[in-house]
Amino acid sequence: MPDLRALREAAQEFFETDVLTVKPLKHGDQVSTYALVLDTTPDPDLPSEVIVRIFTKLRMQQSVDSEVATMSFVSVHTNIPVARVFFHDSNLDNPVGFQYIVQEKLQGEPLRKALDEDDDPEYELGFDSWHNLVSDYADVVSQLWRARFDRIGSLYEASLGNDQDSEYSDIETYVGATAEAWFYRGSRRALQHLDVGPWESSSDWLAGLISNEVRYLRSHPKELEKELEEELGEGDPLDLDVDFALDEGEERLRRLISLCDLGSGELGPDEALMRLSRTFGLFHAHLLPNNILVDMRTGHIKGITGWEDASITPIWRIASVPYWLEWPGPESEWSRIDLGETLNDSKVRDVPWTPVDENGRRNGVSEEELAELRSAFCDKLSLEDPDGLFARCLEDGFFDQIKIIPHLLYNIWERGQVETSIEALEKWEAETF
Repeated sequence: MPDLRALREAAQEFFETDVLTVKPLKHGDQVSTYALVLDTTPDPDLPSEVIVRIFTKLRMQQSVDSEVATMSFVSVHTNIPVARVFFHDSNLDNPVGFQYIVQEKLQGEPLRKALDEDDDPEYELGFDSWHNLVSDYADVVSQLWRARFDRIGSLYEASLGNDQDSEYSDIETYVGATAEAWFYRGSRRALQHLDVGPWESSSDWLAGLISNEVRYLRSHPKELEKELEEELGEGDPLDLDVDFALDEGEERLRRLISLCDLGSGELGPDEALMRLSRTFGLFHAHLLPNNILVDMRTGHIKGITGWEDASITPIWRIASVPYWLEWPGPESEWSRIDLGETLNDSKVRDVPWTPVDENGRRNGVSEEELAELRSAFCDKLSLEDPDGLFARCLEDGFFDQIKIIPHLLYNIWERGQVETSIEALEKWEAETF
């Protein structure tokens, strides 16, 4: 259990006022959340309440530091509503006993509540509210898209100040090694020469993703075998012979490495596509409904959360239309596959579609209205992107193929769709170039 007395003392020292109450809000396997109620009598500008996220499951220190740096960067350089971070401690060896972040309390309800099957009128958005939501969401995506960096990796902060008597110092934000947890899962963090960036090109990034798996296979075969046995366990429809899966998986990795130059831009069909492959932006790895806080009366976005694993990546990875702006076809009426837009989900997740009601509406809108909202999303982004590069990323088969490569690593050791996708990539490359 975290030492709440030590947490109270740390907050009182930082805010220079009393902490009146420490209220538990939510306990999870990885994060516990508390609210600190502050005595605002000495300073009316103090927030009356702040949120503390305590990481009950150990995170890498650089992961916590990068999340804080990213939130600070977004707060300073964009208009995206993000919680202000007051202070944090990424060291496990601290008086609280766990890593933690103390941040601003955001308003709003998770968009997930408006998409749930439960027909709760409190969380049902009308068409005008949906239009506000889509407009705000397009603003968020546009600002992530337009943030420009010269390398691929994760954001960190470094102090530039040398004045020990000064309370504040200048902060430099820089791109360093990736903090995405996917790179370090299992025993991979113990690998010698683990390629974690930063990378100068899209092809180097893709090659790093794949070559790390090859190194892991060769140096930790028993650990990888154990992972496969857990994922493809008895009774699972994907159950395979582990040795055979390892052999096939290694061969697929070799084939993917040979395809990595697709991401360099050197093979791109024209200059615009080559420029896209050499341009890097801020990728929110978990921009899903649970991390989009909405005013359910107006539809306006009040906050974006879930910045862990955010990173600097090729901008074609950012270009996507959210699934909730798509109307499911007959074959997907009751379920869909949500890749989560992140490398950290080792398996795709089956997520139920909200069923269509007796009036032909889903989540409060008709199929025609949803098409109108999708068009509004794309139109607004096109206004912020006069070169049409965002639309190009969505529509051009070149980037459709490149985007597949990172997702294939979810289940590289399994047969089926992975093998089919690699064969399709190889065929596409042969026909295109």
